[in-house]
Amino acid sequence: MYLLEKDFYSKAQPIFKNMLDYETTVKVAFYDKTAPCEMYADDLANPQSACFIMNWGGYKPCYFSGRYNQTFVYSCLEHLFASPKFSPIFADIELLNEIDKLLSEFRAELFCNYGEGHKHERRKRLYYKLNIEKFYKNKVIEAPENYELVLNTEKENERMVLLCDGKEAGHCNGSYKPEVEEINLDIFIEDEHRKKGLGTLICTKLIEYHLSQNREYITWGCWDINGPSIKLGEKLGFELIREDDILFC
Repeated sequence: MYLLEKDFYSKAQPIFKNMLDYETTVKVAFYDKTAPCEMYADDLANPQSACFIMNWGGYKPCYFSGRYNQTFVYSCLEHLFASPKFSPIFADIELLNEIDKLLSEFRAELFCNYGEGHKHERRKRLYYKLNIEKFYKNKVIEAPENYELVLNTEKENERMVLLCDGKEAGHCNGSYKPEVEEINLDIFIEDEHRKKGLGTLICTKLIEYHLSQNREYITWGCWDINGPSIKLGEKLGFELIREDDILFC
């Protein structure tokens, strides 16, 4: 496998054309030259298989695309497993099926640093896009007594912070990437403040802020087993646009 310099990422870009239609992380890898990632290809002159590995503080999602090349995939996995933490593998379903078989066949060798009995598993990731018309039909409660909302736009991840008696009780992050004109929402509420409608409240207020900035491509992602997140996203007006199988190791 060959490690590509960032200026040569364009050689591998056509291989990821399907992912570029929907996946923020893939877009960032190609359009943001400061993104912490490594791009690999099976051939420098005419790549047919490629993968890139993001590196976000030990969380290392790996994206494969192109034709299935077992030697290339195996080399990439060996490199990936050499890191202290291993993270999800994304790929088109046919390619993911082949990688899944390879992981099972060579598991003992690949997982030698993880102890006996370590297994990989397959999960499903759901992707949603905001339907603005549905969003504006929602009615949202105001912040209850002792709670207040504070918008923080000082960082790249713009946050709507929920405070209770002056202490943070939760937040909604809106990760805006101007290179791809997309905002992905992420929410967290402390246990003792849940089931009060506060998640809906802070997400709504952050969405309203982004819409006021003419940012209309707003997305939501979660695992298929996360019922509360699915319910909240649909309540806010998000519609399912894609489901992906992902390998977790």
